[in-house]
Amino acid sequence: MEVAFDSKEQSVEISKRIFFDDLEEALILFTNNNEIDILKYNSDSLRLILSKYFSKHIFFSINNQIKRFNYLGQEYIDGVFYCYLEIPKIKKIKNFKIKDNLLLDVYEGQENIVYLNINNKKSTFRLKKFNNEKQISY
Repeated sequence: MEVAFDSKEQSVEISKRIFFDDLEEALILFTNNNEIDILKYNSDSLRLILSKYFSKHIFFSINNQIKRFNYLGQEYIDGVFYCYLEIPKIKKIKNFKIKDNLLLDVYEGQENIVYLNINNKKSTFRLKKFNNEKQISY
């Protein structure tokens, strides 16, 4: 996951890359529907399912306030889904917390790597099943 704060746009922009087969397994578990074939879904239907899945598995807190994100959409390129989120109306970031449970209930050894670029400071960390959140102060 890549997270960047755009101070000019006053928003946090997020992108997440997930291999389509991993995402499909997660959505089968999430929806309890073994018939899911995400490569055959129309874009709007898939957007709705992904929006719900992401809302249940990713959480953000900025300046000690929980922030909801907008699920903007996704694109499929060479076996990978690129999913885009945005947290609007953010003027300044003093601290940032993320919790990412995507795929952790599907794959025992799953690690979610997060790349942050906030206030021109870059950091990278891994989130795992029993260590799935991180907070950074600026």
